Amino acid sequence: MDHGFDLPAIGQRTVRRGMLSWSCRLLPYFRNSFRQAGGIILPHNFKEARVDKQEREDRMTTKRAKEAKRDILKSRTKLLGGGFVAGVLATLIIGFSTGNFITPSNAERMARNAANDAETAALVPYCVASFNESPDAARNLAALLKTSEWMRGQFISDGKWASDSGSRVHGACAEQLVTDANAAKGS
Repeated sequence: MDHGFDLPAIGQRTVRRGMLSWSCRLLPYFRNSFRQAGGIILPHNFKEARVDKQEREDRMTTKRAKEAKRDILKSRTKLLGGGFVAGVLATLIIGFSTGNFITPSNAERMARNAANDAETAALVPYCVASFNESPDAARNLAALLKTSEWMRGQFISDGKWASDSGSRVHGACAEQLVTDANAAKGS
C-alpha cells in the first residue's frame, strides 16, 4: 500500500490501530524527522503526503472521467453521423422511388405530357364535330372503320378534320369516332 512517501527497507515496524495497518520502514538517520503520536510512528508530513495522494487520485479520477466522456462523445458523434447519413439516404431513396421527389428533367417531361394531354382533350371535340359536319360523314366513317388502327390518325390528318396539331390529336379523334360509331351500332 502506498502512503505517499518512500522509505528504505532497513528496519520495519508494523503498527495497528483500529482498522488501520501499515508498515513503516525506518532508518536511524530519519528518526529525528519522525514523531511519535499515540503509539503510531508518523512522519511530520503525513497529512501532506496523504493530501498529495488524494489530490493525485482526484486528478487521475478526473482525467479518467474526461477521457470516458470524450470516448462517449466520439462514439455518440459517430452514431449520430451514421444515423444522419442513413436517414438522408433512406429519405432520398424512398422519395425518388415513390415519386414524391422528381428531378428537373422529369418535371419538364411531366409538364410537357400534361400540356399535350390538355391540348388533346381540348381539340378532340372540335375534330369530332368537324368530321360529323362534313357532307359525306357516313361514307368517311365507313372508310375510317375499315382502316387499320395505326393508320386511323393518318386518315383524320389527310381529311383535314383536325388542324395541324399533331398526331396525338389525330389518333385521339379517330379513337373517339370509332368509339362513338361502335356505341351507335350497339344500341
